[in-house]
Amino acid sequence: MTALILFSCYNSQHQQLFTAWANSPNCDPTYSIYQNGSWSTPAFINVRPPGVLGDIFLTYNFLNDQVFATWTDCVTDLTYYSIYVYPQPVIPILPPTHLTGQKKSNKFLDRTEWYVQLMWRPPASGAKPVSYRVYRDHVLIGTVQANSNLTFRDFHVNKNQVYLYEVTSVDAQGRESEPATVVVGKPK
Repeated sequence: MTALILFSCYNSQHQQLFTAWANSPNCDPTYSIYQNGSWSTPAFINVRPPGVLGDIFLTYNFLNDQVFATWTDCVTDLTYYSIYVYPQPVIPILPPTHLTGQKKSNKFLDRTEWYVQLMWRPPASGAKPVSYRVYRDHVLIGTVQANSNLTFRDFHVNKNQVYLYEVTSVDAQGRESEPATVVVGKPK
């Protein structure tokens, strides 16, 4: 029977104990993380683990939030390393708030032109939007930059038609939020 030797390092930022060992029968480098009173399911340190000869050395890099493991392969006698990077929390992209829409008119000497003016505010939390997409009846009709006045005017409307408008937030990664919606009907 082979003795199980554990190598550990403590991550104070996540309050976790990262532990690695040479797993039987092939000496595959394996790790598990202890947090909140329980251990995670053991997993291999790398995709195609060679066996481990001797010790697995672990260090925690606080600045990059990662655990660095090194070991020597029991067949080739080559040194290998693996880096475990802690997953970053996913910050949701939320829709804009306080979306309003109003049908308005521009009166000229010979005609009246109708338009819809939409206004909204940025989401109170979540990922910071870089732009907003404006949809009329589920068709994209415009984009508004987040650093501009959060209004949009749709000049392609009929006075007596009802329209569904949706405005979504878009973050720097291109993720799009669920829509904020408003129905704009006949003018008052």
